[in-house]
Formats: sequence, C-alpha cells, structure tokens
Amino acid sequence: IAQIFPRVIYALFSVFLPLASGHLLLDPSQRTQPWFRGLGNVRAWSSACDFEENFHPKWNDAATRLRLSGGQPQVPLLLFVGRLSPEKQVHKLIDLIHKLNPDGAVETCRFAIVGDGPMKDELWQAIGTRPDVHMTGMLAGVQLWRAYASADILFSPTITGTMDLVFLEAQAAGLAVVGPRAVAVPSAIKEHITGKLYRPLDMDDARRAVLECIRVLPQLRAAARQHAEATFLWSKVAAEARSMYADIVSQHYHRYTASSCEQQEQERQLQQQPQRRRSSSTDSE
Repeated sequence: IAQIFPRVIYALFSVFLPLASGHLLLDPSQRTQPWFRGLGNVRAWSSACDFEENFHPKWNDAATRLRLSGGQPQVPLLLFVGRLSPEKQVHKLIDLIHKLNPDGAVETCRFAIVGDGPMKDELWQAIGTRPDVHMTGMLAGVQLWRAYASADILFSPTITGTMDLVFLEAQAAGLAVVGPRAVAVPSAIKEHITGKLYRPLDMDDARRAVLECIRVLPQLRAAARQHAEATFLWSKVAAEARSMYADIVSQHYHRYTASSCEQQEQERQLQQQPQRRRSSSTDSE
C-alpha cells in the first residue's frame, strides 16, 4: 500500500487539478510537487492570525510562567503547542529534552507541553514526572494566549503539516521559533531573524538551533513580533484571494466574449450563404 498510494494520489491529481482555473497553496513548497508542473495560475496564499488581540505579548503573565516553568521563571521556557499524536512526531520531544537537559547537568531550559492526544500517556511516562517538564493538557482562549506570551521559544518537531499556525501565533505573541526545514515552515520563519531552522527529525541539530536562540532571545523575540505585525495580516490574505478570483473571472469573461464573437460571426456567415446562392442563381439566369 505504501508504494501504491503515492502513485494513486499522483494519478488523481494529474486528472483533476488541471480542471481548476487556479490554485491557492497554503504551503508554498507544494509548487515543487509534480502535479502542479505545467499548470497555470498557481499561487502561494499567505496565512494570518489575530495578532492584535489574541496572540499578543500583552498576555504575558507572571503566574502562568511560574506554573509552566515549574517554579523556575528565570530559566528560558520552551513551549510546544499541538496534538500529541504520532503524525506530529511528538516522540522527538523526549529526545530533545534529554539532549538539552541531560541528567546531572545544569538545566538549559524548561519545557511546557500544551496539547492532548493519543500519545499523552506515553509522553507522561517518559518525561511527565521530570521537574523541568510541565504538561498542561489542552488549553484554549485566555489560558492558551497566556501560555504563548509567557514562554520564550516555540519548538515544533512536526514535518507532516502544511502551514502550521502555531508558528504564526507564537511569533505574534513575541516568541522566537524553532522548527524543521521542511514543508511550509521555512516560509513562516525568518531564519536568524525571528528564529532558527534545523534538519528535520535531527534532535542534535534541533538542540543546536535552540541554544543559538537562547543566546539572542531578546533580539529574536522583538523581531518575531515585528514580523507578525507586518506579515500576518488578514487583509493580505483576503486581497490575495480576491486577486485570484478576479483574474479567474476576467479570464473566463474574455474567453466567453471571444467565443461569443466567434459564434456571432459564424451565424452571420451562415445567414449570408442563402443570399449568395440566390445572387449566384440570378446571375446565371
């Protein structure tokens, strides 16, 4: 099945994608997929989040940070937000924690894991009782906004998503971000400016990226918020969608107009044919 499934997907996409008049891609890296090659009107579509109210540094809360850091608010706080399931590669969090805070060494940072899912118990058994790890379960609303704004760095091991909104939300909240150089993550992170990228699934390289972030946290966090304010705009998302639909409507209008004119010309010529026959008959008489 694993060998056949990609070929089936490619065959289906090759048949159906050309039928569309345009394609808006949430993941710009999808442009390189073979089923989009040769297609016209393929565009990347920006993503946005509510950086003015919900995801904002104003939600930074001392009590929340004290709780998430296990009573050590002075230590850099690394945050994961997402579903605790295998397809999110969350088992890699276990590796990263052991590499950043090996037994007997001075702690590099503390970890807050926000989310729920089928791997919750497995993660709890592996790292849940460590003093440097706090697992919150699922959070929403004000609790989630405070968790974002009270941390320092967002980390994600996930390589199977498209445009993972947690990267946008974290930068809007003023966090540095660390993610894999895969799927749409490089388009969400301005490397060395708002965060760091690492080799996918390589927790040694992820450790390197986190340590580099910690050294320049104030600069990265300030730049992340500025980047969010300038980039993650719903007005931009709406404008790109309107532009796509306007171009499609315009193309179809011109195509319809040209077809209509051609049809009218054909009808005019057909109407003239009997007249020409009668004229030819009269001349022969």
